[in-house]
Amino acid sequence: MPELAHLVPNPALLARTRRRSDRAIGATGPVVLWLQRAQRAYDNPALDLAISLGNRLGAPVLAFLAPRPDFPLAQLRHYAFMVQGFAGLQRDLAARGVPLVLRAPPQTSLTQFCREVGARAVVGDEYPLEFSEKWRVAAGQRLPVALWTVEADLVVPSRALPAGEFWAAHTLRPKIARQLAQWLEPQPEPVAQVPWAGPLPRSEDPQDVQGFLTRMGPLPSLAGAVNLPGGRDAGLRRLQPWTDGGLANYMELRDDPSQDGTSMLSPYLHFGQLGPREVARAALSAEAPEAARLGFVEQLVVRRELAWHFVAGNPHYATLQGCENWAKKTLAEHLGDRRPYQYSYAQLEAAQTHDTAWNAAQLQMVRTGWMHNRMRMYWAKQLLLWTADPEQAFAFALQLNDTYQLDGRDPNGYTGIAWSIGGKHDRPWPPHKPVWGLIRPMVASGLAKKFNVELYARQQGTARQPGLL
Repeated sequence: MPELAHLVPNPALLARTRRRSDRAIGATGPVVLWLQRAQRAYDNPALDLAISLGNRLGAPVLAFLAPRPDFPLAQLRHYAFMVQGFAGLQRDLAARGVPLVLRAPPQTSLTQFCREVGARAVVGDEYPLEFSEKWRVAAGQRLPVALWTVEADLVVPSRALPAGEFWAAHTLRPKIARQLAQWLEPQPEPVAQVPWAGPLPRSEDPQDVQGFLTRMGPLPSLAGAVNLPGGRDAGLRRLQPWTDGGLANYMELRDDPSQDGTSMLSPYLHFGQLGPREVARAALSAEAPEAARLGFVEQLVVRRELAWHFVAGNPHYATLQGCENWAKKTLAEHLGDRRPYQYSYAQLEAAQTHDTAWNAAQLQMVRTGWMHNRMRMYWAKQLLLWTADPEQAFAFALQLNDTYQLDGRDPNGYTGIAWSIGGKHDRPWPPHKPVWGLIRPMVASGLAKKFNVELYARQQGTARQPGLL
């Protein structure tokens, strides 16, 4: 991209950037920042690029955010969590000299907005899910000016690594470790030097959360709003006490769902209200044991980016077809095995199974929009035992996860389900077992040896099922 490299000679930004169209930069008008995944004004390389480009061109920068009401499986809780971040986003963008234009349906067209303001160029962010990628490709085809997208939610840019997905965490870990410090170095966060002249384009009031949700139209409300507050400010309120105190006990408590032993930052990372680099820097500089700091960064960077590369590099990430050949083979060999239980989707959704721990995990997800990571693995794996076949287990897990989890519709979720049901990033676990085949099993008796299941169940408002433990 010689044109951009000449205007923004910043290798750290260019390494994250992909040109999406063959259009030229316009002669006049603002640079438009198309906000989608990275909804924050700090630790946002897409914003840094837009401001750097605008300053070099002598152009103002406008941020455009127009949530779509048709995001697959997204529910009222997801939109409510996201919209709670808009007021803080407007404030933080203003501190960097960038006005926010917020639009509700039907005024969500990026192309129409760019024509309205006479955009000179557009900078967006990256997100590898299939439908999100299609939106970005379509934008590149329709926009009359140049479009670049930036990997704002990876610590190590994909261009700094071999192309495609990785076999397992151990194949990615050393590649990240060799250059992690380089990509965690703080980068300049410029302020826009040219203010927007004249009245701003029409915009929704970001303070009016309920009004904005109403103007979004009838939103799917199977999963209503939850108590966890959304927005960057709320994420920072969770991050600071975590790095100041909770992180110290991470290695001892992280596998116990009955304890507050994890950061619970995944919803804020999913909606881009916090950036992964700022969270990693905060963790690595915390006064906590080295094992805790490195263990947390392993999950935040290695595992999270392993998931990103899986989704970006595997077109079948949302089905069993995208899983390992050995896993698909062994599951096929055990298709005829008797399932100990079979539940309908409605029974699973209502947490009406024989399993105390599973019911508690399902209720935690439905009521709070979040599930402890150990329970996510156990929860998904039991579906392999309780459904007609592995394809149905995968589909049920995906629909439940994306409907109820605040951090659903995310590479981490797709990868977690693929690992649990289809052996993705795992290895065979001999000997063959009924239904499981060579898939790594997780059973209720194993949970009981690791934490107090009855306490966890009481915390989620469910009682022990007779005869389970």
